[in-house]
Amino acid sequence: MENILHGKGCFTWLLNRCEGGDIGDLIKKAQEAQMTFLMPKIADGIAKTDDNTPYLKNLIEMAHAVGIKVIAWQFVYLINPASEATRAIVELKKYPYDGFVINAEGACKNKAAQAELYCQTLRSAFPNMFMGLSSFRYPTYHPEFPFNTFLKYVDVNMPQVYWEDSDGTAGKQLQRSVNEFSDGHFIQRPILPTGAAYTNGKGWVAKAADVKAFIEAAEAMDLEAISFWEWYYPRERFPELWDAIVETPFAGVDAPAPPEPEPEPEPEPEPGSFWGICTAANALKVRSEPIYYEDDRNVVGYLVHDEKRLVTAVQGIWWQVGPGEWVSSNFMARISEPAPEPEDPDHDLAWLIEMHEDPSKHPPVGGGSG
Repeated sequence: MENILHGKGCFTWLLNRCEGGDIGDLIKKAQEAQMTFLMPKIADGIAKTDDNTPYLKNLIEMAHAVGIKVIAWQFVYLINPASEATRAIVELKKYPYDGFVINAEGACKNKAAQAELYCQTLRSAFPNMFMGLSSFRYPTYHPEFPFNTFLKYVDVNMPQVYWEDSDGTAGKQLQRSVNEFSDGHFIQRPILPTGAAYTNGKGWVAKAADVKAFIEAAEAMDLEAISFWEWYYPRERFPELWDAIVETPFAGVDAPAPPEPEPEPEPEPEPGSFWGICTAANALKVRSEPIYYEDDRNVVGYLVHDEKRLVTAVQGIWWQVGPGEWVSSNFMARISEPAPEPEDPDHDLAWLIEMHEDPSKHPPVGGGSG
């Protein structure tokens, strides 16, 4: 899958301390900073993030309304990789996220087999979802970490370029991170680095000059997107860091895409054609493309008689095998001409049920050989 992230973004940890839990205000601030994506935490190992649960639905709806993508993330330990993947799957299915980031660090060292199981389980549920890896900035410092196992399954590499206790080196550290991951030993993925905009709690605080240098270095290397850890610190504690994020130009910033035009209504089907399928929840129109539904296996066919739809009540999966010829898991019928108007729906329904039970008693619909 191609990289879908362009521009600036930011991780969030606890949403209740981001703009005091006011999601509307958070989105406004993200727009002012020209951010194109936000990354909320949805799981920690096998546990969901209960603190964030009340805010996630509104965050996604409000962000999508203004063209901001929402990329969920999970911190993994690989103690029980299948269960950790299952937790991510359960949480990701709750809302229409635009992607997912695996935050894997020291707890995942020397666990290549566990990483493989985790990623396989996750990808089996979401084969086409955009995914990224958030981990160490220098792979040469962490030879025990299964970088390639994770990189095999993700679309982008998001190294944590955190220059703690090394003020004045943000640009150089980013360049080194990109150089190391560009080595042929590693599976190549677009590099979308995460910079430091926080305090480590031991007295060190990121400097605005280094945030600026990090953005400028990413710009000089033509990187497509950058992000920062973590929203709370520059917004609530160190406003000079927020100013640096907002004011430093980055060419990767894309304006939110305009809303898609409303689709034109489909034309009414010709009398005698196959209309489509109907489940308990909805009815879908189809034309000549194959039909196959893995989730809703119980379907009901419709035949059209002079613009009147008649429920045939035949369950099965339908697909087209030739012009006007449709096959289901229950029986085959050739529909070449409008069938005669039945005397009543019950009569037609009985005919179809009987045909299903013993097709030899009736010729195919519309004449011709079956």
